[in-house]
Amino acid sequence: MLITEALDILELDRSASPEMIKRAYKRLARNYHPDNKATRDEKMFLKVKEAYECLKNRVSPEDSESASTRKARQEPCFQCGGTGKRKIKRKTQRGIMVVTIPCENCKGTGYGG
Repeated sequence: MLITEALDILELDRSASPEMIKRAYKRLARNYHPDNKATRDEKMFLKVKEAYECLKNRVSPEDSESASTRKARQEPCFQCGGTGKRKIKRKTQRGIMVVTIPCENCKGTGYGG
C-alpha cells in the first residue's frame, strides 16, 4: 500500500504527526469494527488496519539522517569499547565465572558516557 493511499484512508494529510495517525486509526477502527452494530464494515476495518500498519513505522528522511549523524559524532564507551556490554568475573561455588552485563557507563548503547 502506498503512503498516499494510507493517508487517504485515514483521512489525513502528509504533514500528519505519529500522534495524529494513531488517533485517526483508533477513531476509524472503533467506527468500522465488526463488533460495532451500528456501522460494522469488516472490509473497511481491514483497510484502516492495513493503512495504519503502513504508516506507523514510517520514518522521515530527516529523522534517519539525524540519528546516523548523532551516532557518528559520539565516541565509543571507554569501559565496554563500544559493545554496550562488559565482562566481569564473579566468584561462584564452582570457581570464577565470566559474566556479561550491560555497561553502566553507556547504559548498553556502546556510545557516550
